[in-house]
Amino acid sequence: MHFPSKIDPSSNFFAILFSAFTAVVIVVAVAKRSLPLYLLSAVIAFVCIYYFIGPIFDTCYRLEKEGLRVKSGFFFNKLFDYGEIVAVDAIQSRKFAPALSKERLRIEFLRPDGPQILQISPIREEEFLKELNLHIQFAKDHPELSTTKH
Repeated sequence: MHFPSKIDPSSNFFAILFSAFTAVVIVVAVAKRSLPLYLLSAVIAFVCIYYFIGPIFDTCYRLEKEGLRVKSGFFFNKLFDYGEIVAVDAIQSRKFAPALSKERLRIEFLRPDGPQILQISPIREEEFLKELNLHIQFAKDHPELSTTKH
């Protein structure tokens, strides 16, 4: 099942703010024909797209057969084994995470390399939790199907 991320208005605000700033730097670079400003505008545009615009349009959570897939932006795409989940709590946080809302789920994993915390903010949170709990229970009942390499 596919669950897009909730998006707080502040996430859109920062994307618009950085996009406007990038546009201003590009206009100034073109007007002054300045190579350093061209390079600066390219760096700012990359940062803007990578951290703000990409995640807004592409942050989602998928409950797949193999595990919980978290995708955010162009480069973050990870699969988490249901059998490693030890706790799920509702929290409010602004910590940097693949979540675009301050209303989040904090998922704690016990992985072979140590504990890990993941914060996500799926739309239809109750439906997500219901489905996630079914997957977690199935993973506990069938540990031989785990995708984790121990």
